[in-house]
Amino acid sequence: MKSTLTTRTLLSIVALLSVALTGGYYLLFQEIRERATHTSDMHNQIEEAVGREGYLLSLKTTLADVKNDVAFINSRVIGKDATVTFLDRVEGMAKIAGVTLATDALGVGAAGEGVDGFLEQIGVSFSAEGSYSSLRHFLSLLENAPYSITFSNVSFDRSLGKDGVKVVWHGSFKITALLRK
Repeated sequence: MKSTLTTRTLLSIVALLSVALTGGYYLLFQEIRERATHTSDMHNQIEEAVGREGYLLSLKTTLADVKNDVAFINSRVIGKDATVTFLDRVEGMAKIAGVTLATDALGVGAAGEGVDGFLEQIGVSFSAEGSYSSLRHFLSLLENAPYSITFSNVSFDRSLGKDGVKVVWHGSFKITALLRK
């Protein structure tokens, strides 16, 4: 009887130990799974942060690389409220060239394709009078002005002056320039 009691006790102890060990292993593997999930989440967050940091660094480098190009383009575009200044500069160029200049028409309209709606075109028609070389000089000054100017019409006509002897040249210029909205 003592041996059955001892065997029963031993079997009970072994069964309890098996249940305890199984429970312990279960809890251990649960903890390992939770830590693995947490580690994986942290790894993904780190990779995302590194990717964002690389993108921002690349963007910063790109902006630094195109800074001079943007400044050049901005210098070629007439400012939002600078239409009068632009016309004054054109008149100044005419004066430098020795040409009498009159503004015939001025209009502002939508810019062409590819400028994404932040630019408009300013169209200006001029009449000029002076010597042939003065008109050519004025045309050269307009071509080399620090603006994005497109010529749509240029014509020169010759006539006799009021005295009937002196030859006077008349120029007609139609240009468009980009204007910031």
